[in-house]
Amino acid sequence: MPEITSYETVQRWIRSSKMTEQERKLALLVEFVGRVDRTPDEMIGDCLSLVQGGQFKLKGKTRRRYVEQIEEFEEEHGGRPQGNVIRSFFIHNGIPIQPPILT
Repeated sequence: MPEITSYETVQRWIRSSKMTEQERKLALLVEFVGRVDRTPDEMIGDCLSLVQGGQFKLKGKTRRRYVEQIEEFEEEHGGRPQGNVIRSFFIHNGIPIQPPILT
């Protein structure tokens, strides 16, 4: 895989999120993409379908699969803050991802 910052979706995330702790967050993203065996650009592409007129439609089932992967990832990596890093990547690329409500 090329350098993580070479992906368009990662560059968009860095620009739009005003990211702090960039190295730590990029390292978590590298771990996550390795876990799901997809590049950052592929993950975002997986969640979107191009429809008529150049518009995109969200693929609900695929998004839910990533939601589950993020939940498992955060359990293995120290909790909600680590999962939120990955959610932030999706959100800043137009994919709404919410964590489950803590009870």
